[in-house]
Amino acid sequence: MVVRVASSELPIMIDLYAIAPDFPGLAEAESLRQNPVQRVEFLEQRFAEDINDYRFIPYIQLHEYEAYLFADPTCFEYLDASRTKEIEALQAITSQYDKLSCI
Repeated sequence: MVVRVASSELPIMIDLYAIAPDFPGLAEAESLRQNPVQRVEFLEQRFAEDINDYRFIPYIQLHEYEAYLFADPTCFEYLDASRTKEIEALQAITSQYDKLSCI
């Protein structure tokens, strides 16, 4: 989700896997479980309706954060080039597996 305040934005990620049981529209979205993308879009729409503020842009993360973390650890270099050791540690973990889904 991204909350816009004046000219500022505050990004916040909500993980679909750990979504609260009382999340707006969650019970209705159960019928869309076989289509995860539609389910997320539906939940984002209900979330936006619940917040009811034009500055609010909902975002629900469909896939686990770890998938992004291990897919290409070098992409974090642009955030903080001084984190070489941490990025190398992620790369070492990634290189131990043939498939990302095995991590």
